[in-house]
Amino acid sequence: MLRDLQKISFVNILDKGKQTMAMYDSLSIDQVMTKDVVTVEKGDIIINVATILSKNEFRALPVTSAEKLVEIVTTTDLVEYLIGQY
Repeated sequence: MLRDLQKISFVNILDKGKQTMAMYDSLSIDQVMTKDVVTVEKGDIIINVATILSKNEFRALPVTSAEKLVEIVTTTDLVEYLIGQY
């Protein structure tokens, strides 16, 4: 569904928002959100998180502790960490 929304977003530029705004107005969050969310635990090691992000082409992952959301880790977070190591 996300890729469908991204396609609509591109069309939004072409049709100046006329048709796609009607599409956005008719969608609920439940219709576009990810249902089977992949998460990582706060104590997971970086290589595992990086592997999940890259293999699934994710840009971000929810981080949990005791089954509660505690933060979100992004690909930018990992790149910034690696830069700081050199």
